[in-house]
Amino acid sequence: PSMSRYLDGGYEIVTFSMKTDKICGRRLKNKLLELFKKKDLEDVSALISDTFNRNYNPEFYIAIWDRWRSGFLVVENEKEVIGCLAAVISAPKEARIILMAIKPEHRNRGIGTLLLSEFISRCFISDIRSVNLEVRVSNDKAMRFYNSQGFDIISLLHSYYEDGEAGYLMRKV
Repeated sequence: PSMSRYLDGGYEIVTFSMKTDKICGRRLKNKLLELFKKKDLEDVSALISDTFNRNYNPEFYIAIWDRWRSGFLVVENEKEVIGCLAAVISAPKEARIILMAIKPEHRNRGIGTLLLSEFISRCFISDIRSVNLEVRVSNDKAMRFYNSQGFDIISLLHSYYEDGEAGYLMRKV
């Protein structure tokens, strides 16, 4: 394998080239962005449970990973997963972000932007031209973040969540 390093907007970009795969690792202050691996399952499950107060069967995460491995990213520090983004290809040239979460103590430090920008880059490489996601109408902070990243509200999803709360469908083209 070969390795190259360069700086991009304050991020250290480390690219590993193998015969059949390309894996990009981005570092931000002792944090590493990389593809999800099965060893990350317990940390991701705990992060999602803490963030959304929801416990998914581990097979849920494996099913997402199996559908599009390049669309499941994690950010780790020296000891644990502190952020993740999981997405699937939902239609030709279209992806859907299923979940994105950052540990509360690591928010507002560029990790969400790092995850989303790497994901959008992977979409572009895969010829995906639009990305959809859903967000609760009460989650103003998430809506502002996604809007700052180029997502627009497309429609209101009445009673979208299990508790009856509405959501917004957001899209970036």
